[in-house]
Amino acid sequence: MLTMTQFKALKQILRYIKGTVVFGFFYGYFSSFKLVSYSDSDWIGDMDARKRTVCFVFYIEDTTFT
Repeated sequence: MLTMTQFKALKQILRYIKGTVVFGFFYGYFSSFKLVSYSDSDWIGDMDARKRTVCFVFYIEDTTFT
């Protein structure tokens, strides 16, 4: 069962998707393409809770995805 906070967040996400659905994605045909990824993690960023922070970045040709 969702809490009220979770429900409001979900509602906001669905509104965003509804408003941006026309943008779409376009991928042209490539005989080969270059996929590069980088990652980083920080285990010591929160000394009290010992939570880690993780970040990923992906590149397909000249397009960045995070």
